[in-house]
Amino acid sequence: MPTMPTMFGNSKESMAQFWETLANRFRELSDDEERRSLPALKAFTVLNPDLNREVSDWRLDSSSLFEEAQAEYENLGRLGSRGLSVALASPFVPLQYWLDRLFQYLCETKKSNAISQFVFVSENSKDHQELATINRLNRASIAFCYFLQQRTSESPICQKPIRELLSSWVDDNFISIPPTWSWNVTDREWVSLITQSATTPIPIEFTSARLNVLGRFNKSGTQGSPRHALEQVAKKHGLVWGVTENGLWMAADPPSGIAYASSNGSIIQPEARGPGKGRPLSKLRIEAREARRADRGITFDGFLTYLDNRHLPDDSRYVSHHEQASSSHGRKKLRLAFDREKP
Repeated sequence: MPTMPTMFGNSKESMAQFWETLANRFRELSDDEERRSLPALKAFTVLNPDLNREVSDWRLDSSSLFEEAQAEYENLGRLGSRGLSVALASPFVPLQYWLDRLFQYLCETKKSNAISQFVFVSENSKDHQELATINRLNRASIAFCYFLQQRTSESPICQKPIRELLSSWVDDNFISIPPTWSWNVTDREWVSLITQSATTPIPIEFTSARLNVLGRFNKSGTQGSPRHALEQVAKKHGLVWGVTENGLWMAADPPSGIAYASSNGSIIQPEARGPGKGRPLSKLRIEAREARRADRGITFDGFLTYLDNRHLPDDSRYVSHHEQASSSHGRKKLRLAFDREKP
């Protein structure tokens, strides 16, 4: 299992090495499929009437042929989610977040692995929801890891502060989409078209699964700066939007843990210091804060589960947080971090 660099203070070199190592692990799974003449593992989304989800409801192949490979992919996918280093404020499953980001990458790069179809959300709904499939999942993941490795080595993009990136991508930019362009696309695809058709293309960091529906508004005949078109989409779905150094962010909440420029130009820096203390928060305190943001009613036992899901065993020396809490010293340390971040 690749070793995950520390969540804070990662160097470009260590993160680039992490993505290369993860790509090699996905390659081992892909090679094993070919060696054993197994069908390639795939992922697909299932219909979910909850249109306020931030990430799609993904599933992996459930055939008994894939049990071992599926378990290994799930472990690697959760590690990949941590490596992306952006935490959603809303509750999410790390593997689903990884697959959402992978699918977005495949769509942006026009890879044939990504396939979509549309179905009614329910009998009484006029909304069509996008159901996605990722074929040859391990091969797609290899390509995504190498993309992330390259992005890590080259970031920040254009070597500009994020306030300047907001201006150059959103305000001092131009899009022109003719009125003959088809309406039969999801709002996610519409955002992709806006960003890709701009004079200066806008990379995408993350877009909410709330955009995976068809036909919310007139999408043709758009011209001018991307700001109005992006604001129209975000307002329709009740989302906030802005940019990170890696691209556009459109979700229910700003990203957590990285610098972010909101649509109005405000700069949000990652929280690194305790209120009024002038001292950095401990990693456990930061984890407790993120856990409470994800679930305001989370219990202490739920917090331990949250930690174990985020910090997968990288080697045989790993000790789960539930085991750490079994000792009086470990429990006191974990409990103190959890209680200090009460809302």
